[in-house]
Amino acid sequence: MASSSPAPDSHDQTSINIARATYTRHRTHWYTDGNLVILVDKVAFRVFQSFLTRRSTVLELLLTRPAQPEDLASRYSSRRSQETVYDGASVIRLDDSAGDVGLLLDVILPQSYTTSPISPRTGCFRLLGLAQIAQKYAVSDVLSQVLAVLEEVLPTVQRPHRVKSPVEAAIIIHWARNCNFHQFLPMAFYYLATGEWQDNAVGSRAMASLSTRDQLRAQQGLTRLQAIVIRLAMPRWENHLIGESKPKKGCPDGRYTCWMGYGGKVWPSGDNEARWTNLLVHPLEELRMRVDHEVAALHHLCDSCRDEFTSFNRLMIGDIVQELGSLFTFEDESFPFGVGP
Repeated sequence: MASSSPAPDSHDQTSINIARATYTRHRTHWYTDGNLVILVDKVAFRVFQSFLTRRSTVLELLLTRPAQPEDLASRYSSRRSQETVYDGASVIRLDDSAGDVGLLLDVILPQSYTTSPISPRTGCFRLLGLAQIAQKYAVSDVLSQVLAVLEEVLPTVQRPHRVKSPVEAAIIIHWARNCNFHQFLPMAFYYLATGEWQDNAVGSRAMASLSTRDQLRAQQGLTRLQAIVIRLAMPRWENHLIGESKPKKGCPDGRYTCWMGYGGKVWPSGDNEARWTNLLVHPLEELRMRVDHEVAALHHLCDSCRDEFTSFNRLMIGDIVQELGSLFTFEDESFPFGVGP
């Protein structure tokens, strides 16, 4: 077994040479007595093989069997370095992200941290990478931890948070597709489909980065979404009535005070077009504004009408969110988003 000739280890040495290439030692995960060197990008990690093989059945196969089946090595994009030993440690090369590998090692190797490496403060995109690499190498406990955090910070039907940009929505879609994490797809498609990106170069590029099928999915899903919104909202008094002088057509309790504000409406009649447009284009956002009373103060409604107005719009949010998986699913697919594996 061939061996490279490493320079002596020292605390201020940051670079090493392996197989005629230069690598930077990872600032945390370079343990001078480790028995395994992992090369990722241009970064070298020196760790203890036993910690990895105990946590990952995939890494156990890759590291403990000298001759790997071609399909296994190809599937996990791993290969032994041309220099199989460095300073007495075996060498393996992984075609992953050095940042992802470093964060995975932060989690599975014994370290002294004041805060957990996995938390909402870790950063969304770092968590996406960690989930992907934990799934790839079957580190199931880490995968469970990071998915639990991602379900708090990414939009799902249970927690429909907003995304910051069309690029973020597209990244989530690509990641969820690659990892088969379908629970993150409905809300990502919702925000991509309802975002007004047509005249936005960044938004156009984000949409173009999707497959043709997913671009069509977003367009068809928006059409289905608007049909549901019209069906639910059209009969509603706040959307339908222009305003009358007789309370029998407004307040279910027949209270005259409900007609003193905006002529029987929740908002001025001049706002009808804006309210309808926003309801069709951004239904969840519009409904949340109504629930939070940001559209109108509602002080001109009686308690009964105010509570009924808020309750209905809250229920409409729930109805739409629960339908998102099927709205953005083609009929020939085996399961709607959020239901399959």
